[in-house]
Amino acid sequence: ETEDGGRYNITALSIEEAYRRLLAVLLETGLITNYLCFFVDGEKILKEAIDKYFAHWHKSVFLDDYHANEKIDALTSLGINSRRVPSPWEKPVCYKYDTKNGKKGEIKEQPMTSLSRTYASVIKNAVFYGNLDEAIEYIRHIPKNDIAKQSSLDELVQYLDSRRDMITCYALRKRAGLKSSSNSSELCNELLISARQKVDDRMHWCERGSSSLAALTSMFENKANALWFSKHEVSFLLYYTEPTKIREARNTVA
Repeated sequence: ETEDGGRYNITALSIEEAYRRLLAVLLETGLITNYLCFFVDGEKILKEAIDKYFAHWHKSVFLDDYHANEKIDALTSLGINSRRVPSPWEKPVCYKYDTKNGKKGEIKEQPMTSLSRTYASVIKNAVFYGNLDEAIEYIRHIPKNDIAKQSSLDELVQYLDSRRDMITCYALRKRAGLKSSSNSSELCNELLISARQKVDDRMHWCERGSSSLAALTSMFENKANALWFSKHEVSFLLYYTEPTKIREARNTVA
């Protein structure tokens, strides 16, 4: 996706093949001269492939903030005990002034939340502002009475520390109007793959069939179907239709 909203969908059976095709699109369209920004879910194999195929170009590789928060939630849920505590985000419900019972200001109801959620919110907030050292130190100093599984917290520390070079100040990027997430890619993945090949719909696909269907769907999304069916050629031209509009049109036809 380009800054002006241009898009091009790529499908492949392997990470290596996906990046080779991406490189071909960038070279064909001249976009290779631009600054490249990659958002990954934290898998090191993705960054290794990016460093391999785009070693000589100006680029940044960021840990997608959604996947970072998802990992923090999962590991704190395992690492912190499950007891419930007063919610720090919601105000308690109090009695109004009652001359008979004298309950002015007395707490009537106290909203509660899980202890792991309160810890996770502090860690996510620190990561959001790029304070990675602060987040790691906070995890290391969690009281032992609140810990259910130390190995999960150690895994979280290792996860954050090993991806230090991919974590940025997401708050600053948001303030500047820059992307911090791969949500547009996730939406395209839903349109190209999940919407038609979901396992929970009792569909079973062989590797060749899945790849072929994904490529065919991608061709239609890229507005390249007319050229392919008439001349058996593939265009690398970007399209500017928002995926949400494609979905709305598809639902309207249905």
